[in-house]
Amino acid sequence: MAEDSTQTTPYRAYRVWDAHTRWFHWINVICVLGLVVFGLAILNHKALGIDGAEEVLLKRLHVFTGYAFVLNLAWRLVRAFTGGRYSRWRALLPC
Repeated sequence: MAEDSTQTTPYRAYRVWDAHTRWFHWINVICVLGLVVFGLAILNHKALGIDGAEEVLLKRLHVFTGYAFVLNLAWRLVRAFTGGRYSRWRALLPC
């Protein structure tokens, strides 16, 4: 017997986090991975054959990635007070 395609599924999708919160998490992932990669490259610069200007460039990239991480965190803190229902501090702790 063929299934009726007009039947609805018992599952519904609920959108909880807004775009700002999703972007915050993905930017954090990218920044943490970048900080780890640049930090390991700086730590092992001799083994990788990196000297002089390349090492300075790695350090600058590491610092700029750290700044991006801090600015992203600051934006999330602002959104914790001004964001949507599920982005606010009230949604973090059970009441």
